[in-house]
Amino acid sequence: MVDIKNDEYQIVGKAFVNGSIDNVTILIKNDKIVDIKKSERYGLRTLILKDDEILLPAMIDLHVHLRDWEQKYKEDIESGTKAAIKGGYTTIIEMPNTSPPLNTILRLEQRLEDLKSKSYVDYGIHFGIPDNLSELEKVAKKIIAIKLYPNDLKRIDEIFNIASKLNIKVAVHAEFNIGDEPLAVKYVLSKKPKSINLRFVHISRKESLTIIRNTSNNIFIEITPHHLLLSTDDVIHLPNGMKYVRPPIASQDDKIALYNALISGLINFIATDHAPHALNEKLSENPPPGFPGLEIALPLMITQWIKGTISLNRIIETMSTNPAKYLGINKGLISKGFYADLTIINFKTWKPVKASEFLSKAKYTPFENWSLTGWPTKVFIRGSLAYDSDNIFSVKGKHVLEL
Repeated sequence: MVDIKNDEYQIVGKAFVNGSIDNVTILIKNDKIVDIKKSERYGLRTLILKDDEILLPAMIDLHVHLRDWEQKYKEDIESGTKAAIKGGYTTIIEMPNTSPPLNTILRLEQRLEDLKSKSYVDYGIHFGIPDNLSELEKVAKKIIAIKLYPNDLKRIDEIFNIASKLNIKVAVHAEFNIGDEPLAVKYVLSKKPKSINLRFVHISRKESLTIIRNTSNNIFIEITPHHLLLSTDDVIHLPNGMKYVRPPIASQDDKIALYNALISGLINFIATDHAPHALNEKLSENPPPGFPGLEIALPLMITQWIKGTISLNRIIETMSTNPAKYLGINKGLISKGFYADLTIINFKTWKPVKASEFLSKAKYTPFENWSLTGWPTKVFIRGSLAYDSDNIFSVKGKHVLEL
């Protein structure tokens, strides 16, 4: 293994550049990609990729729950961001339903301090809806977006009004009650001002896609691997807690509709909705919703590419390029002048998913024993090696708004 730090070196081999795989040399200096060539530069430290490896832009996840604080038994910042690195992610955006919730200025400032000192990846925060909406003015420049949960929809008019005035992005979990997503999507769209940058998170129903497709622009659609790859038929054998998520896993027709929407370009983002819980909670009579996903989302999707069901271009667009554009950061592409946030995957070695091997504290998954390929072998954050064959190196994460 070549000694890789972030001063100057080159990576030689197959890379996803300009929408296709090509044999290139990527020159990295400090934290940026400074050149892409067909030939090597001599006298420079060099990492040569193996024949079964491809260099990709690192993944960016817009929907992550790191728990911590009163729920650190489920997950904490360290375990969650280590899971992200292992899964090929170098940037994650956290959701605000922590305990206590991220809906006050003091808690936001504390969380940013915690992330600054503990995160292994770059980060940002969705802010919860405060009791006094005027507080949003004080946090607008510190957050990525505000997040509306089902209980917040009753205040949607006043929330949209102030978000529009402050030019704050809005992310919405569109459900009133479990499983009524299309109804909630239609309601949210009926209230949306034209100027609002609106993202529907974890969309899961065919009818929801139809409603959104027939509506105006400035709307982003996020889906998850579990809604894309699982239907109720696929999880019928699992205990209730192991298949419980919100929105619920849907029908085969819904799954096919998500596939078609992804292929057509309607889907903007694939996010994990990494939602860890303790195993005993998921096996209880009243299980909480959600699955860990950071360590397997990329292999799940690369496997679909290898099987020929989804193009690599759409995977990179929805898991890296588009999220970077949404955040306004120079990541998501292997391109001159961009941060050297890179993930090397092995696309020929297959191995089964084993939740017991997760770095996340959540040791369960509905994808247990699925045979996947595309597992990350090395990950770089801003030019520095952060992951190498199960070894994680401490690279301090930065707030994406400071990049």
